[in-house]
Amino acid sequence: MSSKPVVVVVDPVSTGAFCLDYILSQPDFIVTTLWSPSISPAARALAIPGLNTNSHYSVVFTTLEETCQELRRLHGDNIAHIVSLSEPGVETADLLSHTLSLASSNGILYSPHRRDKFKQLERLKEVGLRTAKQKLVTKFDECVEFMSDIQGTCVLKPATSAGSDDVFKIPFELDQDGEFRKDILEKRFESTYGKINKMGIENDVLIIQEFLEGAEYVMDTVSVNGVHKLVSCWVYAKISIKDSGDFVYLGMKLCDAENDPKIDAMFSYICKVLDALEVKNYAGHSELIYTKNGPCLLEIGTRPHGGMGCFIPLQNNCYGYAIPQFLYATLLGNKSDKNPQNDVDDNDQKSPRYFDEFATLPKLLKKNILGYQIDIVNYNPDGILLGFDEEIVETIRNFSTFLSMDLPAPGKWLPQTYDCFTIPASLTLVGDKEEVEKHVEMVRGFEKKLFIIQPGPKPSE
Repeated sequence: MSSKPVVVVVDPVSTGAFCLDYILSQPDFIVTTLWSPSISPAARALAIPGLNTNSHYSVVFTTLEETCQELRRLHGDNIAHIVSLSEPGVETADLLSHTLSLASSNGILYSPHRRDKFKQLERLKEVGLRTAKQKLVTKFDECVEFMSDIQGTCVLKPATSAGSDDVFKIPFELDQDGEFRKDILEKRFESTYGKINKMGIENDVLIIQEFLEGAEYVMDTVSVNGVHKLVSCWVYAKISIKDSGDFVYLGMKLCDAENDPKIDAMFSYICKVLDALEVKNYAGHSELIYTKNGPCLLEIGTRPHGGMGCFIPLQNNCYGYAIPQFLYATLLGNKSDKNPQNDVDDNDQKSPRYFDEFATLPKLLKKNILGYQIDIVNYNPDGILLGFDEEIVETIRNFSTFLSMDLPAPGKWLPQTYDCFTIPASLTLVGDKEEVEKHVEMVRGFEKKLFIIQPGPKPSE
């Protein structure tokens, strides 16, 4: 049995696969992957082709007792960390690390709150943090009652889901008699309640929540022993597409953390959120609205940002590192705590390696550099992708700001975009701020002509 410390990574899919790949490329740990009981076959299929995600061991969670016994059989007392690399595995990672009495565990007191969007906001209210008004509902009449009290636009969403799956904006409109129009709310409630969501979990309870006006931001954080640092801050661009999705992502722009005073306010708020949920270690992915009264949390996931890692090249070019390196630093801990005689010689490292070597707020490599990750929307009806407008593809690839583009393979069935899971392509631009913004507008002009699609239903499997 190796004397190296062990990291157990739970559900390493999407961006988590890149994090696993990076951990395996380093000499410090033995790695075991573990599949939680919450991850669906569809979510588990979100692997990244070509990555070195083969580890020394792989374990499937059965029961708590059996799984702990198997981990002890494999690694004895050498397990240092158990960390979830995607949304479904958060509670499993918390439970195992707590049961095995790991010093790096976040504990289980608020583990359900880290996964359940309703419970986490209720916890924030307990500690006096500002949150949106909300109600947990299982009946349509409860939704009507809430909106009648609020008398404003609301959001209806599952308590446990991800990627804007079944998240709907419900307008507060009155009919000719001055009564609240219930038709849109009823349609959305009936299409969502009881459905199996993209994470493989039944929507047996929904949240109805007041709609917050303001720009939507994402704050990705990492923590060690209750000390929090910002990996990156993004501002989202979203639109509503009639008869499709109410929250369709157009992409996200990297914020300049050093020169935007709103980021200090948001980061201070998010640190209080992390403390309230007792997230002392590893990753946090928070979505919040900067309202006229300051920041207000929409939801938080205690795992890395998803999106299949499409933003990683952007982070590397703007900071010199990305989320896999920063997450790895939480496993290594602080260099100041190490015994120099037993430490790996990292004099040749060109970027931070240990947690205390990273700045609390990220610093851009160049002044006026801008990174933008574009989600390319399919506005066409559902159908088979025949190909692309090659002139548009060539124009985009020749942008001075072009970094990378991910396009689907011809022959694939593409649904019209209505959520994060139906974004068919992405594009990353990095460069001078004005040039990037100009090229983003050009892409938006190309978007509806990019895909050549033969309309039709999805072929049977």
